[in-house]
Amino acid sequence: MGIKIGYSFKHVIGESDTIKSKLDSNLKNYLLKKYSEYNIVIIGDHPKDRALAENINAPFIGVLTGNHSAEDLRLGNTTKT
Repeated sequence: MGIKIGYSFKHVIGESDTIKSKLDSNLKNYLLKKYSEYNIVIIGDHPKDRALAENINAPFIGVLTGNHSAEDLRLGNTTKT
């Protein structure tokens, strides 16, 4: 179901046919190239979202809409999928 916050942001990006994972180097390269003049913030409910934020040196806002706890998001615990 997801939360309906997309209207609050200029750009909302997720996985696609060419970018299969938040940890895909293509996503990192795409974000850093296409949005180099923007302040990027990663918002997510999975430790991989946090890992993406760390990979591109961006702030991360964890939301508890998925199967992961606040502790999982804080620690980057990727034992759950």
